Amino acid sequence: VYDNPPRPELKWWNGWQANTGIRWLHAFKKDDHDLVLSGYGQRDQGYKLDENDDQARINWSYEYQGLKKISLGMNGGVLWSENGESLLWNSEEQGYVALDSSVTITNGVDVYLDPYVKWRNGNHINKVKGRYMRVENNARNLTNVFDNSSDQFQLQYNYQYFQENWILSGGAFSLYSESDSRLFGGFHTTSNLAVYGQVERKWKNGHASLGIRYESQWVDESSYAR
Repeated sequence: VYDNPPRPELKWWNGWQANTGIRWLHAFKKDDHDLVLSGYGQRDQGYKLDENDDQARINWSYEYQGLKKISLGMNGGVLWSENGESLLWNSEEQGYVALDSSVTITNGVDVYLDPYVKWRNGNHINKVKGRYMRVENNARNLTNVFDNSSDQFQLQYNYQYFQENWILSGGAFSLYSESDSRLFGGFHTTSNLAVYGQVERKWKNGHASLGIRYESQWVDESSYAR
């Protein structure tokens, strides 16, 4: 509960402002299927005029273990939110009211999906993971529009080998994304590619590792690699 401020002129509301929410979690296993579901909801009225913070989300984690030495899974989630934000206050007497009532209201939806597969053969472990993520925000105040959205795709492979005091690791990573934002000049693309490797050696009284990574990055027409 947001109680009364120390100076009466700062209070623009009647009664009190509240912040309420709920969380829940459910996990279960049936045969070779593992599933975890969770959710969260919040309504925060705040103590600044029109600057509420409301959100709800649901997440899941699923894995299938019916294949010998192989695990398949899909994690994901959806987040909905609505919030208000201002930069300047109206006056010293109205510190919790935005200047000229200029509050930016943002309605957003975020979605992500993370598929993966893991398999092991003796001392060899392989993992392939993917991701798709969508972010969409509709944001505006009395005079401006700040809408923005983006789509991102990821794919990565990781390999590890264990042998007594040795660990060998390596893999590759790739990313591609598109974004559209009025505030940052419209449509843009970016991509990232990388390969890496590492060797580790452990002794009773010490540890040494040596690794290397090569990476290339593109943003619109600009690029670099190192």
